[in-house]
Amino acid sequence: MKLETFFDNFETLAEAPNAVKKLRELILQLAIQGKLVPQDEKDEPARIEIDKKRLIQKRSLSLPNISEKNDIMDLKFKIPENWYWYRLSDVIFFQEGPGIRNWQFKSQGIKLLNVANILPNGNLFLENSDKFVSEDEFNEKYKHFLIEEGDLLFAASGGSWGKSAWFKDPGYGVMLNTSTIRLRFYSDKFEPNYLKYYLDSSFFKKQMILQLVGQQPNFGSTHLSRAYIPIPPLEEQTRIIARVDQLMSLCDELEVRQQKKHESCANINSAALDRLLVARAPEGFAQGWRRISDNFDLLYDAPENVGALRQSILQLAVMGKLVVQDERDEPARVLLKSIRDQIKKSSNSIEENEILYEIPKTWEWVRLGEIFVFEYGDGLPKSKRAENENAKFPVYGSNGIVGYHDEYLIDKPGIIVGRKGSCGALNICFEPFWATDVSYYIIPPAGINLKFAYILLKSLNLERLGKGIKPGLNRNEAYQLVTSLPPLAEQRRIVTKVDQLMSLCDELEAGLMRSQADSERLMEAVVGRMLAA
Repeated sequence: MKLETFFDNFETLAEAPNAVKKLRELILQLAIQGKLVPQDEKDEPARIEIDKKRLIQKRSLSLPNISEKNDIMDLKFKIPENWYWYRLSDVIFFQEGPGIRNWQFKSQGIKLLNVANILPNGNLFLENSDKFVSEDEFNEKYKHFLIEEGDLLFAASGGSWGKSAWFKDPGYGVMLNTSTIRLRFYSDKFEPNYLKYYLDSSFFKKQMILQLVGQQPNFGSTHLSRAYIPIPPLEEQTRIIARVDQLMSLCDELEVRQQKKHESCANINSAALDRLLVARAPEGFAQGWRRISDNFDLLYDAPENVGALRQSILQLAVMGKLVVQDERDEPARVLLKSIRDQIKKSSNSIEENEILYEIPKTWEWVRLGEIFVFEYGDGLPKSKRAENENAKFPVYGSNGIVGYHDEYLIDKPGIIVGRKGSCGALNICFEPFWATDVSYYIIPPAGINLKFAYILLKSLNLERLGKGIKPGLNRNEAYQLVTSLPPLAEQRRIVTKVDQLMSLCDELEAGLMRSQADSERLMEAVVGRMLAA
């Protein structure tokens, strides 16, 4: 595919998942490979004499002798004839911040740059930190770390390493700090934004990742010194920056347009589902469902929208709107009396303001604690859990199976509820099982269908009850939740209907995922061809 053909189809390609991000990466890679704008033989070649002395002396910089790494050299690619490869340290000044200790922090003085000040969008926001060093200490030790207008600031550690932003004088002193680096071309003739786009490129980041040691990214002057940068002629630098700016603006527009489209689709979907939930008469419900069916392709063009449909199906199930009532069913009040006799647990009366919707006449309002007992799981040590299914019975943690064991603790089917960690997460188990001490387990009393119990609990979104830094589910709070109880016969009909609808959701979600995967593969292929051309 020719470059112009590619850009003519820019908007179509951007519909793929993460496509705009990939387009940005491609633009930068084409830019530093010399493929984004045509070369001009009249341009002065990129080998330019550079005066390092002024900046090095002013900022008390020492340049160590750094050995090269072959795997980094192997990343270098073919560039146009009038371009040149440079070691980063040959053309770019960079300086990392000193290690400032906690005991040095003051409430005023010279502000310390923080990694969090450099935002992912390329902006600098200094107001979200308040650490300083005293002016006396600054004047004595750190004057050469004072950041100046036109310095490019770089986050050199942590999960968001690689962020960069231009420094603009805020009217007060700011100095480099731990894990921050400033960079600028030695030559004022070079185009500064070429450096910014180079740092944002995947080529630069690959060179850094090859030097990564350990799990925590942490880069400094040594790593930068081993990196290479391709430098085009000055005139071409200017043309490259103009073209990149133009294409990045187009990416911004596409991103905004896609965001608005997704938000609009989500809002329409939410409104359509809300009409179902508030419909009082069968005719209104049928009309609302037809509206969804007629616009299915519009409403469910992304997997995330299917999640809202799943939750609405559960909500409709516990509101009595998913299946037709049968007047021959034994009323839920008879079932409720039987359950109360079994678990012998009293509960607070339900206030009128706690009743959020109408339920069929044969149904009953209940508190969760009237129909379920949340039992604490047992602390089966990891050493006693098998790692495969050769053992007979599953061991459940707060978010699914964590092992197996030859003996069972609970000999009836039940539901596991995350108590710590994945608070409120639900798993249904039809065979004997263990529940670890980070979970509750529930054995539904006679008269409540196991699958319906799962549907009911899922509809209540127990995750919202989790509190604290490590959210924990308080069972006494869960017991006070108000929900609805249908007759046993209707529970079975509800389960059948929910299973059918959830299967449709599974198919829809799988189809959308396949479509997105196909779009991504197409995008990857196009990008690969563009870079290899």
